[in-house]
Amino acid sequence: MENFFYDSEYCSSIEDLIYKVVDDEDEIYELEDDWEIKCYKSNFEKLEEIDEYWITQRMDEDRFPEDDERTVDKLLKLFKDNINFEKINEQMPKLYYENGKSFMITKQDLINYIK
Repeated sequence: MENFFYDSEYCSSIEDLIYKVVDDEDEIYELEDDWEIKCYKSNFEKLEEIDEYWITQRMDEDRFPEDDERTVDKLLKLFKDNINFEKINEQMPKLYYENGKSFMITKQDLINYIK
């Protein structure tokens, strides 16, 4: 098992998980025989796709004048004309994100891993 989440924490392997649940591998044998935890699978996805709308949605609208629509239109044009969003999005890093699909890891899974 690689690249999953336990308790919203990223684990690249079962070894990562082991040290999140016990301090030492020997402590695995002290866990209850029916011990298990729910983990979540992950997807490898771009951090974000951005465009001119993405930027304007994050601006403080309280600072805009009353003629809000004209200001937003000007900003959208400014960003679109001057920022290469395609190039930025091509180079956007990818990370692992929880995908909502769960699976269980048991005490026996941990024991099998350390053997």
